[in-house]
Amino acid sequence: FQFNPQNSGRYSFKLKSDGYIDNALIDIKSADTGDTVSFSGNDTAICELEAGKTYIVMTKGKTNNNLLTISAEKLPVVSRLEIIKPPKIQRYLQGDRHYINYLGLRVRVTYEDGTTEELEYYEELKDGTKLKTKNNVNVNIPGTYAINVSVGEITASVPIYIYSEEDFGNAFPCIRLGEDQNLSIVENDNRYVIEAENSGDYIISFKGKEETFFGIRNVHITSLNGEQIYSDSMQYPYDLILTPSLEGGKKYLIEIEGKEGYQFTLNASKAKEVSHLEILTEPDKTE
Repeated sequence: FQFNPQNSGRYSFKLKSDGYIDNALIDIKSADTGDTVSFSGNDTAICELEAGKTYIVMTKGKTNNNLLTISAEKLPVVSRLEIIKPPKIQRYLQGDRHYINYLGLRVRVTYEDGTTEELEYYEELKDGTKLKTKNNVNVNIPGTYAINVSVGEITASVPIYIYSEEDFGNAFPCIRLGEDQNLSIVENDNRYVIEAENSGDYIISFKGKEETFFGIRNVHITSLNGEQIYSDSMQYPYDLILTPSLEGGKKYLIEIEGKEGYQFTLNASKAKEVSHLEILTEPDKTE
């Protein structure tokens, strides 16, 4: 059939049926030149069309009730982008060898007709296009940078921070040794700093406020430059004890993974050194 768009823009053509559609195909050509504008091997085709021109739309498909229809809809234009959830990691150490991670980044898209939708950074918009993401980060130079998310000329940004080693250790909440601290799993970054006063073994305990499996899933202890020191997962619903060996005068990162909103108590202290052993009772027989 012929299709004559009244307005230029992106259009969506969709095959519909009360039953299943097998071997679906939509082929859209220019009536003037015969050139293919869009070809889709499924039940949906999205393409850019120009007002005042004529297009030939050819469809194909098998359905179990022999009733097959097609709809054509002009897709709304994006008018605004908004970052509603930053990426999980926004703070990096100078010289970090890892790539900038967009995981967790979520965007609200507002269209010119007033409708909105919320997407992960990698998902498609209504018109089939994807959000473009890029960053201007130089991990070798401390400073404030940005991740930019865009559709055409519409852009939204979220900050990314690169710290020197000295500043990186002060960028996270500090765990005070020997004190119970009431914490909860937050939406994004769950990293804390612990500073070992003396070298030796330390006892770091996590006690959940409720008996819930996977309240805390994993705990990682690393040096500030990312070297793995200790790692463990919750073996019981609400209790976990770690015994890492730490070097005095150094700061370490504790990263906690778990269920958002889960509340727990964290305590970190240096393990007591054994000063001497004494036999209190002798065996019944010594020969």
